[in-house]
Amino acid sequence: MLRKKFISDSSQFFQWSKQTKLLVAVSGGVDSIVLLDLLLAIPEEERPEIGVAHVNHQLRRESEEEEEMVRRLCEEKNLSFYTYVWQSQLEQGNMESKARKVRYDFFADIYRKEGYTGLVTAHHADDLAETLIMKLTKGTQWTNLASIKAESSRLGMKIYRPLLAFSKLELREYAAAKRLFYYEDQSNYSLDYHRNRIRHRVVPLLKEENPNFLNQVQNLTKQISYTDKVLTATLDPILDDMTHLESKKCWKIDLELFLNQSKEMRYLLLTKLIQKVMIQKGYSMSEVQVETILSLIEDGKSQGRIDLQADWRFRKEYSVGYIEQVFEKKTGDLPEGTELPRTGEYELTKSDRVMLYREEEAVNFCHLFTGCKEEVSLYLTSSDFPLSIRRRAPGDAIIYNEKGNHKKLRRLFIDEKIPQSMREEMWVVVNSEREVLGVFTIGKSYLSIKKETDKIHYRLVYFKEEH
Repeated sequence: MLRKKFISDSSQFFQWSKQTKLLVAVSGGVDSIVLLDLLLAIPEEERPEIGVAHVNHQLRRESEEEEEMVRRLCEEKNLSFYTYVWQSQLEQGNMESKARKVRYDFFADIYRKEGYTGLVTAHHADDLAETLIMKLTKGTQWTNLASIKAESSRLGMKIYRPLLAFSKLELREYAAAKRLFYYEDQSNYSLDYHRNRIRHRVVPLLKEENPNFLNQVQNLTKQISYTDKVLTATLDPILDDMTHLESKKCWKIDLELFLNQSKEMRYLLLTKLIQKVMIQKGYSMSEVQVETILSLIEDGKSQGRIDLQADWRFRKEYSVGYIEQVFEKKTGDLPEGTELPRTGEYELTKSDRVMLYREEEAVNFCHLFTGCKEEVSLYLTSSDFPLSIRRRAPGDAIIYNEKGNHKKLRRLFIDEKIPQSMREEMWVVVNSEREVLGVFTIGKSYLSIKKETDKIHYRLVYFKEEH
């Protein structure tokens, strides 16, 4: 019965054919051994080309035996066999997460090099129920509850999970009836792991309450998946209008357009964007963080920042919001400044440089760069030298009119609506008395205006290269 349904599903739902080339993830446990046997039971005239990938995690004494058993099985069935030995003893931290990444990176490498058209894994109905309960207990966005799907994609691979319609018990009964040899991972029974506690304590109780529990989980995840598809068709065009991909790790949001939406639509749009930007890349976000972001967007503050997971953050700067991953610079990483004792060209950072020259000098800007160039006029005497260019410091003020009135740079930045992130990157030009002559990129102080006949007209050019 199980075999008949599997073969029917493979043709009807997955539409595999003789031209399909499937890479099968086989660990040596009952699930993957049954999966491989079922694939080989497909009639030869319809059966896809099959290759087997196995990762030896070296986490248990049986690891070497399992690898050798899968190898012999592939030789017996005349199947291509690919294996990878993971140096797990060199790793620290969340081993389950690291092992999963190692497996999928290896699968993706073989998939690409050998021209496979699908990766097949042995996830079954119990896996689906366990994962859903784990996500509910840890907290997640509702769309992520249906994270194990019959078809999905990852790292450029099309992934199939044809056993989701079958329970673990059905797979064991099939293996016993067929007398299939497999290895039992004893760590699957240890209650030290969250999944095992769900598997051995929670799921059995739910099955007692409702013998049809696994079917109910499948129906729920199907409903979530269908609802998500309908919502995606509605939300994506709106998101396209109000969001822009600044870089691989930075999304820009037009907050004016966002705030034009209803409260309910704002929530759905934000969670959809989070799903797209962070969750699909393996990062998480709590409901509290989602509500905090919405509060920041909706309140009257012009700027703000919320730190999320793994150097991700949400940043609000006036009418623009950003979801981005930024590795903060340490204070010691920022250059202290550069002294300009005379005319010439000076490097501030690898991408920032300035050139100081007298007005009457003929200067040929032969720099080949992609980025921006800004230029200001400075009227200076010899006592102004050496000039310095540095990052802003507390208390910095600039003369902003001909009457000599001062304004703190902090106030100037607010008046000019300069985003906080840009303020930290700006360069301040000061003379030998530490008086501020100007700030790249918003203007210059009246100190640099010509008032005396002994002042000489200089040009200061700032280059910002983009890489």
